[in-house]
Amino acid sequence: MGVNLSGRSFLKLLDLTTEEIEYLLKLSKNFKDMKRAGVPHRYLEGKNIVLLFQKTSTRTRCAFEVGGMDLGMGVTYLDPGSSQMGKKESIEDTARVLGRMYDGIEFRGFAQDDVEELAAKSGVPVWNGLTTEWHPTQMLADILTVQENFNYDIKGKTLVFMGDAANNVARSLMVVCSKLGMNFVACGPKENMPDAELVKTCEAIAAENGCTVKCTEDVKEAATDADVIYTDVWVSMGEPDEVWAERIKHLEKFRVTKEVMAMANPDAIFLHCLPAFHDTNTTIGADIAERFGVTEMEVEDEVFSQKILGDGIAIRPAEGKLYAPCDGTIETVFDTRHAVNMTSADGVEILMHIGIDTVKLEGKYFEAHVSDGQAVKKGDLLISFDMEAITAAGYKLTTPMLVCNVDDYAALTPVAKGTVSVGETAIQLTK
Repeated sequence: MGVNLSGRSFLKLLDLTTEEIEYLLKLSKNFKDMKRAGVPHRYLEGKNIVLLFQKTSTRTRCAFEVGGMDLGMGVTYLDPGSSQMGKKESIEDTARVLGRMYDGIEFRGFAQDDVEELAAKSGVPVWNGLTTEWHPTQMLADILTVQENFNYDIKGKTLVFMGDAANNVARSLMVVCSKLGMNFVACGPKENMPDAELVKTCEAIAAENGCTVKCTEDVKEAATDADVIYTDVWVSMGEPDEVWAERIKHLEKFRVTKEVMAMANPDAIFLHCLPAFHDTNTTIGADIAERFGVTEMEVEDEVFSQKILGDGIAIRPAEGKLYAPCDGTIETVFDTRHAVNMTSADGVEILMHIGIDTVKLEGKYFEAHVSDGQAVKKGDLLISFDMEAITAAGYKLTTPMLVCNVDDYAALTPVAKGTVSVGETAIQLTK
């Protein structure tokens, strides 16, 4: 039986089945492909929608306006000062009036009860563009981005949310990951975790879809071999200003840094729903820097703006052994023994990751010959691995070697071609 969402409101992801969410994602992809190809898709010519905003926004407003106009609809925007809802007019009365003029209502505001009442009383579909509890439309954009980066094969991938995991974005991510078969990890202080009831609900959904839900305060545990690292602002719009001091104290250790990204898979991506406080080029960013001495909040500017993992080369191993490319110190041997971080004697930060998605082997077929903090010489054996068994299990052995602090150098040049022997120079760095 096909999916039919005609006339349905979209208020929270828990209301939709896995099949319905997948349908919306496929529909989004199709429309995006049409737009890129210049194919007209004004399928809703003659329809009109209203964007009813209690909270201002750049991306949400523009996304709905452009999307609506691309589909041929008329779009009206009502900002917080342009509507009488909640001032001279009740939500119920507003719903009745707008429902008689428009074919759909997009709401962005505070209370989930408000958007639920609009849907119940308007007589037309209502779409939740953000409430304090949920942000379902954001999830469609986020998951489509993840699909695009992983060739539309996201089942079994791991998404980690760092920071205030009790907020609407983290809660919505937990639901959508559970529905679509992605592992979800909430990483933050215990004071900022999703409520226990929702976690339990999502655990049950995840079990049905072959994935997991985890909450942890351990950054290394969370980030190791993640496919997606996601974060959001530490204080949401509408929260009192005095919350900043407490949030900074609790959340600083959960900032997304290049070191955190280096723990993730080599092809991992970073996501942020924006706005992001990654520098002091905003009024709030400058104010927080002056008051608390914090110039980067939820994410480092280097992660937000540049190559987050670094640059380097990929090697196809001829034998099941990983050797030290230079003298230096081992920083981290991953618990699953398929990857290692080291720092060279002259300060180059290097990540070596054996194979693609091999974290799923949970250490099987890998043996570490070094440990955290150990000094090594060029050519020392770091990890041995069973190439045949890993290949037979369905994993590629392509091994990236990345320079994580590449911005410290003027240029990175791969100098080795074809077969590279142990001890041979593979990368040249220029200061």
